[in-house]
Amino acid sequence: SYLDLNISFSGEQADFYMQKAISLTLSAVDTLRRLFFVENLFESLKFLFLMYLVTYLGGLCNGLTVLIISVIALFSLPLFYERRQAQVDGFIGKIQAQIDNVKDFLRRLAQGGGPPPDTTPGGAKPKTQ
Repeated sequence: SYLDLNISFSGEQADFYMQKAISLTLSAVDTLRRLFFVENLFESLKFLFLMYLVTYLGGLCNGLTVLIISVIALFSLPLFYERRQAQVDGFIGKIQAQIDNVKDFLRRLAQGGGPPPDTTPGGAKPKTQ
């Protein structure tokens, strides 16, 4: 049955897929340009940290090992999440709070180390005597 399957493209389909591939390629090049030329400091730092982790992982094991681990994780992590959803969501929430604290600290540091932003509603100031 697979030998009788028609897998040819029409001209419009080929043109559509080629335009989509070109659009994705140009988007990826633009994103890499922004990361390498430090348009956004935090995004570039995240990219640098990710590249460091990848080189560290490459020093620990080879690519085939990473591929095998990722295939196993692809099928086992959804089941693990389904069984322990509440615990995983709580843990991820704590990690997200820590990441937000670090981002806020780095943002304030990059802006000149001013005081933390005012969190009072409407910016109301207490009366001084």
